[in-house]
Amino acid sequence: MDRERAGDLLRTQRHRVREFWRVDGSARRCPIETFGTGARGFNVYDGTLESGEFSRIVTHGDGAVGIQISKPIGHLLVRNGIETFGGVGESLVKGVVMSLPAAALSIKPGGYAQSIEVTGGLTTNRVGIPPIEMQGGVSSLRVSDIATGAGDPK
Repeated sequence: MDRERAGDLLRTQRHRVREFWRVDGSARRCPIETFGTGARGFNVYDGTLESGEFSRIVTHGDGAVGIQISKPIGHLLVRNGIETFGGVGESLVKGVVMSLPAAALSIKPGGYAQSIEVTGGLTTNRVGIPPIEMQGGVSSLRVSDIATGAGDPK
């Protein structure tokens, strides 16, 4: 990957994070929807989150994970599901460009959650993209439904 492309990805990631914090107070009422390669709905790479509540998370883009957790967190609730519409794509992970599938929920090594509850389900719309990637841990995981690969086979 050339430097210009890596810079574009970094700017996209930084913009998305700023937008999340701007809507922090309404995240439990308003859906979060992202567009573009690697544009995750929500992630925890550093620090922690005691408790988070979201209405719905939808991503449109290759490598655009719905929720990605790389550090320990407390409790996470998503009331109306997590849905992705992308395939495998390049994305920044802790400052390194990596290929990631657009999974609905991804717990990376070092990531851990006390509890995650998703009503409305985990849905990926590209054939071969897993709804859940579990490389870390969760004490309590409750998901109302899981659906995968019903859409575009790209």
